[in-house]
Amino acid sequence: MFKFFLFFPLSRFRYGYKDFMKLFFQKDYFEDEFNSDREEESQRKRNWCERNLIIKDPNSSRLYYIWEIIFLGAFLITIVLVPYTSCQGDDIDYVLEEYTRELEVFLDIIWTINITLSFMTPYEQDIGLSDRFVDIARNYLFPGFVFDVLSTLTLPMSYNPSSLYFLKFLRAYHFPRCINILSRIIDQAVSCCNISKQAKSNVQSIFSQFIILFTIMHMVACGWIYIG
Repeated sequence: MFKFFLFFPLSRFRYGYKDFMKLFFQKDYFEDEFNSDREEESQRKRNWCERNLIIKDPNSSRLYYIWEIIFLGAFLITIVLVPYTSCQGDDIDYVLEEYTRELEVFLDIIWTINITLSFMTPYEQDIGLSDRFVDIARNYLFPGFVFDVLSTLTLPMSYNPSSLYFLKFLRAYHFPRCINILSRIIDQAVSCCNISKQAKSNVQSIFSQFIILFTIMHMVACGWIYIG
């Protein structure tokens, strides 16, 4: 059995590296493959990262869509967990150690992955998507990258001191992005139903307003607990 796996050619697998790259990065070409002289000349002006690691069209990438759903879930957990834990005051260490430490570490890992993918994701401009690595990095560094790094310092610092935990409130910066993700999910979920665009817009608005109101009410309640 071991010899079979040892000598079985990997090329026989139908789903390989290039298929994954096309699925996630929406790539129809690779660093050494060009479809035309014009495309070859255009790609030579780009560095290796721009040719191979930039997600060409985030709106069409299925794996990136799955990642956005995962990130939305992590964000929704964060906006509930962080205010509740913060309102414990001097008992933050106790709550982390006894109840939520593993979940907090998981969320920090999700945010770390998000930092990496943010340098690989084009952003919207008036003329379309900007997929230049330098432009993407410049757009993300301030303030997104700063907020993400500060809010994830608890992971390398092992939540010591506990005052670092309050930096997680900076993750609220992603609220507009998560509302957009939720709108996309709702749009795809109701697209199979024969309803009007106005009804679809109403459903999106109801869910978005519910999350906003719930977040505000939750943070106010936790603030009252913190004040005592």
